[in-house]
Amino acid sequence: MKSFFSRLLSSLLYLLSLWPSCLVNAQISTIQSYYPSDPNSPATKYVFAKDGEGQLWAANEKAELFQFNNGEWIGAEIGEELNTAIRAVQFDGSGRLWLGTQFQGIFVRTAGHWVRYHTMNSGISSNNIFNIVFDGMGTTWINHGAFGLSMWNGAEWYSYTSENGAIPEGMITAVASDQMGRFWAGVGSYLIKYIKDDWYWINLDEWYGLEGTLISNLRWLDGQLFICTNKGLFIQDDEGQLTWPSLDMGEILVTDVVLSANQSYCFAEAGYGLHFMEGESLTSIFGNSSNQVPHFVLGMEITDDGTIWLSDGMGGIKAAFPTLTTQREAAIHRISFFPNPSNGRFDLNDNVCLTNGHFELWIYDAFGRLMAFRSNVTEVDLGFLPSARYRVMIRSPKQQKVWIGDVLIQH
Repeated sequence: MKSFFSRLLSSLLYLLSLWPSCLVNAQISTIQSYYPSDPNSPATKYVFAKDGEGQLWAANEKAELFQFNNGEWIGAEIGEELNTAIRAVQFDGSGRLWLGTQFQGIFVRTAGHWVRYHTMNSGISSNNIFNIVFDGMGTTWINHGAFGLSMWNGAEWYSYTSENGAIPEGMITAVASDQMGRFWAGVGSYLIKYIKDDWYWINLDEWYGLEGTLISNLRWLDGQLFICTNKGLFIQDDEGQLTWPSLDMGEILVTDVVLSANQSYCFAEAGYGLHFMEGESLTSIFGNSSNQVPHFVLGMEITDDGTIWLSDGMGGIKAAFPTLTTQREAAIHRISFFPNPSNGRFDLNDNVCLTNGHFELWIYDAFGRLMAFRSNVTEVDLGFLPSARYRVMIRSPKQQKVWIGDVLIQH
């Protein structure tokens, strides 16, 4: 027999599922697929960069470089010497094109020809390159993954590793910089920052009471640092304050993020598709064969015309043309679950989310720490939790609906 709380919860959720909420509704009006590389031997991942004229370039692990021009991807000359995977492509402030490779160091196109920099003729600490970024002060940063960082200030090379105490031990998975000369890198759960010859560390696990956080990507967009992780998307503002806008979505792996034309941001969730967020408004596009939005977006870039370019992980590049309109939809509901039974038990049934199937549930404490996660459930027992107030997020994967509320557990 269901408790009073169970009946109350089911009724509230059913009624609230009928209530509209104002959201930004993102629709992909057109998806265009491109396969620049040989379709019989496709590349797995493309990395993107825009030149000074806003033209998009892409490179892949097959040592291929392409430029998008007049509606098609055109192969660009890279020279016979480069024969290993290209992991990074960037343009510096002088318009020179930089390519970071897996084993051959850096190739820079200067005055129409390529110059190679490696450990034997430059100060880089490894020929294994994962990322290249430039700040607004003329500094070049090179990410070598497990082998630390190299920095060129225009006159000298510097090396930063865990051995010299500059950065934590581990794999550097992401880097970013801004126009003021600040630099960030992700090492496991650590977000590290360089400014004026000093290093600062923030451990996201300790900050939010998490465990096993891994930073997957970093982007400096519109005066904010966007931090992609396997726990969701974090944002650090210009004053250093951290927020967690994807908290209510649970632990999701975010691979990349871009700022769209209307100042909303679009981020990719591995295994799902795309999410568009503006303020507290969220709409999601689940990737499938009908809409051609890829499930696993490995990289993103946005061009001046608002086109979002995706490395689809299947050997291709997809150009998504989003149409953002504001309309009313039932998608996210904020509710309070009161009164509560002393045992903290409640049931979910098919009527709750207007779907046939089970649900996912996350429980967070007042500090945003994940206390419990349950998947594929219709009934959840919260009696093991100490007496306190908790934030509950219930997600219906089939209907792509989310319910958020507070539960007060009293023993």
